[in-house]
Amino acid sequence: MGRQSVLRILGFFRRRWYFVPPLLILALFLVLKLYSWSAAFIFNTAMEQQDMLRGTITAEEIVAHIDGYVYFENLEWKDPKGNTILLIPEGDFQVRILDVLLGNYKSTTIQELNLKDVSLSIWLQDDMSWDLVPQSKMMERVPKKPDPESEWARTVSLTGKTEEELAEIAERKRRLGERRRKEQQQKIEEGWVNFNLEGKHIKTKLNLENARMEIFYKQRHYLFNDVNFDLDVDTEKKMDLDLSAGRFGGTMLGYGMRLRGNMDFTEAVPETNFTLIFQNIDLSSLGMGMNLHDPVALLVYMDGPISHPIGRGSLRIDQLRIPNLNFSNVTGKVHYDDGIVRFTDVDADVYGGHLKATGQYDIDTRYYFIEGHGEHLKTGIALPKDDLKCEVELDIKVDSKGSPKNTTYSGVFTSGKGLYRWLPFDSIKGQFKSSFRNLQFYDISIDMGGLLLTTDALSVVDGKLALHPIQIWDVDGSPFMYYDPEHKKLVKN
Repeated sequence: MGRQSVLRILGFFRRRWYFVPPLLILALFLVLKLYSWSAAFIFNTAMEQQDMLRGTITAEEIVAHIDGYVYFENLEWKDPKGNTILLIPEGDFQVRILDVLLGNYKSTTIQELNLKDVSLSIWLQDDMSWDLVPQSKMMERVPKKPDPESEWARTVSLTGKTEEELAEIAERKRRLGERRRKEQQQKIEEGWVNFNLEGKHIKTKLNLENARMEIFYKQRHYLFNDVNFDLDVDTEKKMDLDLSAGRFGGTMLGYGMRLRGNMDFTEAVPETNFTLIFQNIDLSSLGMGMNLHDPVALLVYMDGPISHPIGRGSLRIDQLRIPNLNFSNVTGKVHYDDGIVRFTDVDADVYGGHLKATGQYDIDTRYYFIEGHGEHLKTGIALPKDDLKCEVELDIKVDSKGSPKNTTYSGVFTSGKGLYRWLPFDSIKGQFKSSFRNLQFYDISIDMGGLLLTTDALSVVDGKLALHPIQIWDVDGSPFMYYDPEHKKLVKN
């Protein structure tokens, strides 16, 4: 093409410059259309070039729109051994179109990822670094929709199970957790991670709808269903997180969980700031009693470095019914640090009186202890069928080694003036010990003014008072008669 021809073409466009923008838009549209037509090819190319996800990623259907959104169905991610790490029935993501057109796929190419009905298995290390792993067998039984009558709900429920069955469940969980930890530790030593974020800059939004999730952390295994999850992350700045879940199981059973907050990545060690809410925790799942299903509400504010966050918050239990003791309006403060939950300023109403307590719970061993002081407890409410009328002040200790059969309640008590059937008294003093539904009293002394009544023990079995023989002493300290509870009569010595 000669010089004159080029000048004539340039002159044409100078005189008709208004054609240029539409032509550029048309060209861009054709390029974007070509991108949408070639979505599957581009997706496969990108999956071959990426180095964040270990293994292979395939999808049955890929549809791309010219606005940068890519829709897919049945996306599957498998590790090199063929184990499925992730199966996504449907979802979509938005990409930086310029990165795709230039073939420059980076960790920031995906700007937004939306997933539906996905199941995620996450393993957390002690330093809170994480990886995606194949699903456990327990995860396979988690229903995709929250259904209290589902097979999974019946499987994980502890209602009606014997102490032996509970022990077997705990041992099975322990073996499963130990095997899982050994497998994951071996992968760490081999440098084997499925999801590699090292040195990567992530800037994206992640949204999950009706997901299922399981988390492995130390000796704990948490299962969640009906999960909705919104994440906005820039690993060079901060992360905002909002997660809610319906029924949860595994290490802890219940229904209703919410986690909201953010993480600051500008610090040398990322700083966390989260609010964690559990609405209905099943106490039996924590090892605090067989068939003890009174729901616990827990609110905790977590902050500090991600490697060691500290939690502070509160708890509430509307009704707490344990063998031989019924509490109501239980409130208190909680403090969490490295798997240990401490309870302070606990207040509760019990048998018309009031109790203040402190305690500690170990999440991994399920060992716990509680110390409390109660005042103005009314025996007429505690033992309505036994004609014992008085108010009691007590000091109580609860010590548990992780199961109902290994839990003991002990303490001392003192009463004010009262009446047992026809027998008036000034005070009752003694010690008590309760274990697995049996409540026993020791070194009982009953002051009746001029007389002193003593007994080595009395007991409450399944809520019924049983008396041992009562010795009656005169003012000089000499025994002169005793009360025979079997025949319900006084006998002279």
